[in-house]
Amino acid sequence: MITYVKGNLIEMAKEGRFDLILHGCNCQHAMTSGIAKTIADVFPSAQVADFKTWSGDIKKLGDFSVATEPDDNGLNFLIINLYTQYEPGAHAEYAAIRASLKAMKAAFVVGPFAEDGLSNQAIGLPWIGAGIGGLDIEYVKQIIEEELGSYDVTMVEFG
Repeated sequence: MITYVKGNLIEMAKEGRFDLILHGCNCQHAMTSGIAKTIADVFPSAQVADFKTWSGDIKKLGDFSVATEPDDNGLNFLIINLYTQYEPGAHAEYAAIRASLKAMKAAFVVGPFAEDGLSNQAIGLPWIGAGIGGLDIEYVKQIIEEELGSYDVTMVEFG
């Protein structure tokens, strides 16, 4: 089930409302604007995870990296860097959003996070690609609903 709220994804994550948060990234190690910058500033492990991948590698597009971060309650949650655009700026791709969500889901079914699964996870995400990325939020929401609609997902519009 997907819930749509206005609020601050970062503060909600720090309060322990999510087991994992997802956000869109580019393939150039440039978390320099939008929510990616805020995530890198507040949760440095997200950028460290990004730096463990190859900068500029086109094969990252449609994939993801993972960081673990403690919340204000001393619990750990995961930050999923979804590689949804190759270049920084207004270059997000619908197909890359879908592909990175599929890759992430697979990791929680048969991959390294299978023990945790997604069914028991509270997932938070911003309006991926709809800000600086330049995408139509209605189509992004459709992709999110198709890929994550059976999970506990909260899409947070900043406000």
